[in-house]
Amino acid sequence: MKNLLTDLRNSTFYISSYTFPVRKKFVIILFVVIAVTLAALWTFESRSASRKQAESDFKIGYLYEKGIGVPLDPAEAFKWYKKAADAGLAEAQYNLGVLYYNGIGVKRDHTEALNWFLKAAKQGIPEAQFNSANAFRSGDGTDRDYVKAKDWYLKAARQGYAPAQFNLAALHENGEGTSQDYGEAFKWLLLADKFGYPPASKYLQTFAPDLKPEQRIRIGEEADRIYSSIPKPVVPRSITGSVLDMVQR
Repeated sequence: MKNLLTDLRNSTFYISSYTFPVRKKFVIILFVVIAVTLAALWTFESRSASRKQAESDFKIGYLYEKGIGVPLDPAEAFKWYKKAADAGLAEAQYNLGVLYYNGIGVKRDHTEALNWFLKAAKQGIPEAQFNSANAFRSGDGTDRDYVKAKDWYLKAARQGYAPAQFNLAALHENGEGTSQDYGEAFKWLLLADKFGYPPASKYLQTFAPDLKPEQRIRIGEEADRIYSSIPKPVVPRSITGSVLDMVQR
């Protein structure tokens, strides 16, 4: 019996001696989890506050650009857009590009305009993607690059931006940045028409690619599928509209 009690005490001792390190590890892990969570919350709150400030700066810039409730002042608009753009607000980056392109409130600089269009384009602004594509297609502010033009038109086109769909059709028709493909051209013209773009509707009246009836049916069905997959309505954002002239065929 004495030996049994000794064994039990020894067992308890060994269990106790290993329990403390386990608890200590648990406390450390818990502390780390809490610290990481708090850091993440702080970062989220900080980013949220920064975005709100950027949005506020953007709105002030817009008021000065349009002269809404304040005197029309392009230079002041540029200053506020620049603050918001530097903070990463895509809409401000786009508008800043427009000001640079047209020399409004700042010296005209098409290279700098493209720089800001690209920043906004990478954040998914279709107008910026379209303007970037136009710049690459025409070599405006950069070297001409049809492949980059096609890529940016495609990104905007997939968001339902009809002018990009129309110009993408032109690239496929002319074999610019891609192999000549009348079927693809026809598809994107159909889509631009579905999104209510008058130039596409007009061009379709005279566009006569050498396509068999079954090809036209298949392409039409594909256009319908793409159209259905794009969220609608395509709501215009309250930002300065694109003022770049569309590159003609």
